[in-house]
Amino acid sequence: MSELANHWIDIGCSVDFLVEDDSTPYFSTKARILRCTSRRGIINSYSSWRRKFGIFTSIINLSRSLREIRCNYDLVIASHSFTAISCYLSGCATKTLYYIQAYDPEIFRKKNKLSSRIAARVAELSYLLCRNQIVNSNHYLNYKLINSLYVIPPGLDLGKFVSKANPGAFNNDLIRVGIIGRRELYKVRPVLEVYRLFKIIAPRTKLIIAFGNIEQDKLTDLGDYEVVLPRNDIELAAFYRNCDVFLALSEFSEGAFYPVLETLASGTTLISNIFYKVTNENTWIIEKPENIIQIIQFVLKDDTSRIEKAKNGVKDVQDLDWNVVAPLFLKYAEIVLSK
Repeated sequence: MSELANHWIDIGCSVDFLVEDDSTPYFSTKARILRCTSRRGIINSYSSWRRKFGIFTSIINLSRSLREIRCNYDLVIASHSFTAISCYLSGCATKTLYYIQAYDPEIFRKKNKLSSRIAARVAELSYLLCRNQIVNSNHYLNYKLINSLYVIPPGLDLGKFVSKANPGAFNNDLIRVGIIGRRELYKVRPVLEVYRLFKIIAPRTKLIIAFGNIEQDKLTDLGDYEVVLPRNDIELAAFYRNCDVFLALSEFSEGAFYPVLETLASGTTLISNIFYKVTNENTWIIEKPENIIQIIQFVLKDDTSRIEKAKNGVKDVQDLDWNVVAPLFLKYAEIVLSK
């Protein structure tokens, strides 16, 4: 959303982010940051189990502040189920576009806690309340409670995420296998499972973890590994290019997945589940657990297919440049809101 805002401002739009007063944007943006008044002190006076449901206070805080400023905007964008509910409660549902980038109820239910199950139910409500919807991949077109006819894919800065000089090639005996560190177990378990098999088949392998974010006890029996901490997109793009193989896996499909798109743009060999832009022509796809060893063996031995897939991946993401995606978003927003 930060990059979309930057590009919209460049073409003459006025863009603001409304956040709670203790929120910090993940990425730098040219947009103005508006902060609503938080009332978390009320929640903090209760016992710890009640504080887990502070999301309801957040929804009310955002809706109250948005109600005060809604007349200033032609378009309001919600990018999460909770903020979509805030938009509905603020009374500006007709000018709200709900940009769905994941099916939140599935994610909440993975945590298997009472508060998460309640959050999943609340998230389901958002798809019924905010009917002006756009999704980020074909996977979510009319998926479960989602009702959308339009796809706005994630954008890439293709001036930074550029291909390595020799896509798909292995340059030395030590194979560098990259992953993004995640705290979510449903993303950590599958990549580490595949890497452990990779290490057995190819002992001269080293794991490279971007951003850390994995608990130490999950890293046992991995042998030598390295943690890198990219500070910006330029360093993140260099991380992808420095990997010989990248693992992007999850226990369920999430439609579009940024590490997949960034890996394809970098010309690095990708082993993945089915995500947006993943095809048999650009990726080694794991569809069944029993195929993992065979896929790893193919990746190690089939130089021709590996290089061809990597080159195809670079070509397949060229339509995701921000200069294409940002104007397309506004075009589809106008179509959806005019209905």
